[in-house]
Amino acid sequence: MSEIENLSAPRTVAMADDWYDIATEDHFWMQWRHREVMRALQLSQVHIERALEIGCGRAVARGMLERDLGVPVDGCDLNRAGMATAKSGLGRLFFYDIFDQEPSLLGRYDAVFLLDVLEHIEDDKSFL
Repeated sequence: MSEIENLSAPRTVAMADDWYDIATEDHFWMQWRHREVMRALQLSQVHIERALEIGCGRAVARGMLERDLGVPVDGCDLNRAGMATAKSGLGRLFFYDIFDQEPSLLGRYDAVFLLDVLEHIEDDKSFL
């Protein structure tokens, strides 16, 4: 398990925790999405040395990204229970609400991944 670093004040959030039980590396959606992300990255020819996944949950996608990119991917989420079961990785895990705009994270990442996140945000324009 990865250590969770607190960057935001504790709070209770309602998440679909049952999704975590089926969203494993061998789930068809996780595999398809990962292939498409990797294809898009290859087409963009972007150089990534460090990345952040917002809404990482159990950090399954983080693990897949780290494996195939060979770089640390930090993860943040507001679901501590989900993150508590994440496997250790190259990157760090943060209990973090990105609306807090933690200054220490500015300029740290070459890429930010929002995988299955935007559809849960009411005002996605402001969020982005």
